[in-house]
Amino acid sequence: MQDPKLPPKFDDLSLEELERDPRGCIERLRASARPTRLAVDGEPELVVQSLEAYQHLLEKLERAEATVGIYRGLDEVRRGETVPLDQAFREIRERAAKRRRSA
Repeated sequence: MQDPKLPPKFDDLSLEELERDPRGCIERLRASARPTRLAVDGEPELVVQSLEAYQHLLEKLERAEATVGIYRGLDEVRRGETVPLDQAFREIRERAAKRRRSA
């Protein structure tokens, strides 16, 4: 449930309004930089937003995924699930040599 003290997470737009004033709707989308629920026949159907806002959202997602990956890696180190770099390279070279011999 949305906290009434916080601004809404979405703006609302009807398909009829978009059809009546597409340029005005696009300008509002750009200016607000917030996602907008597009209602068709009174029911929310789609979420639309400006390209700039969407790109910003993707960048935030990429940073969040990278952060999660870093924390997972640190947890693996703490649990002792890693090997030293020289050992990893040695094992890779050994596997590659075995593949070449069996080919």
